[in-house]
Amino acid sequence: VFLMCSKSGIDLAVEHSLYDRLTDKDFWRGVMADSKIRVPYEFGRWESDKLTLKGSQSITDNDIVAKIVDSYLGIGDRFLEYGKDFESKESLEKLAIEETLWKGKTTLLLEWVRPLPKLGVHSVDIVTVDTPEGPKVVSCLYWGECTGVSSHSAQGGYIVDVETEALVSPARFYSPFFSKQQGKLVGLKLPGLKKAIAMALKGHAEALKKNKWLKMIGWDAMFTKREGEVVFFEGNFAASRIHRRITFAPSNAYNFLKMYGYI
Repeated sequence: VFLMCSKSGIDLAVEHSLYDRLTDKDFWRGVMADSKIRVPYEFGRWESDKLTLKGSQSITDNDIVAKIVDSYLGIGDRFLEYGKDFESKESLEKLAIEETLWKGKTTLLLEWVRPLPKLGVHSVDIVTVDTPEGPKVVSCLYWGECTGVSSHSAQGGYIVDVETEALVSPARFYSPFFSKQQGKLVGLKLPGLKKAIAMALKGHAEALKKNKWLKMIGWDAMFTKREGEVVFFEGNFAASRIHRRITFAPSNAYNFLKMYGYI
């Protein structure tokens, strides 16, 4: 964080490495809306222990993903099917009251966007950094072979070549859990990935207008069941992601040090 943000707001950068006070999910949804990036529709929110609906679409007849606005790693997430988990506004309110993790929190009630069937549940993990020439992509990973309804259940992680839009290698470097994966999806193509990369770069430029210290951003996106459509779920200040990219290879570390004037 010091390496990349010391000249643009190190105090805020360090603070937001621990807690997203300014850069919560509302912030990122605003950035993406300003950048004309597709995000899940917001039906309403649970706030101050009260359910408030918004927009023109009915919350009934729709499946919902609930996300705490300042949470991380899926803590407090609920995936709710209409007709199974709730049937009306009243039953949704009852569920919200009983959900202890939502107490005193603002929780977004969002459209449950389904993935492209041939990919199944997955996430495209794009990291962008600000450079003197503007935002550029550092890496793209694909999280797939999921066992649950979100990519937090991914059993496989892959390095993606952003030029060929293909999975080229298992991301065994990422953590001990992924170090022994078989890499069954190597070679899989992701048509439309370049479009997603362009969206992320546009979003990064927009975020910098609001907070200059956002030198590195991690974006979570997915290919939807509509062929060619990409949805972005959120951005994150990439303090916890960037170190793996810096140390991915000796050349990466050298180039980072050179870019930020330390060698």
